[in-house]
Amino acid sequence: KGKRFAMPNTRIMMHQPVGGASGQALDVEVQAKEILASKRNVIRLISGFTGRTLEQVEKDIDRDRYMGPLEAVDYGIIDGVIDEDSIIPLEPVPERVKPKYNYEEMYKDPQKFLTPHVPDDEIY
Repeated sequence: KGKRFAMPNTRIMMHQPVGGASGQALDVEVQAKEILASKRNVIRLISGFTGRTLEQVEKDIDRDRYMGPLEAVDYGIIDGVIDEDSIIPLEPVPERVKPKYNYEEMYKDPQKFLTPHVPDDEIY
């Protein structure tokens, strides 16, 4: 936080994870579970960094969402805009909204938060 910047002409895109699955039915099922776990993780991270609800983020990444730097600041994706040699400080959403997650706790045990709950016997 505080170090995410974009240039004035930047276009930023958010979208849900994309992947493909092939092979036997069980392989496709395992791959589908993995991409859904990745989607949940992306939603959790964006929600935590922006202060937006999980439901709102899920809706926002359902399709490609493009935004300019000022909209990205308002959304909470970046902290400011770099214009030539100066940084234009802006107040993003995280300054006004408390994050849902305690990221210090997440960094102590990241596996607890990032590993999908797929039983070992389903991983090949």
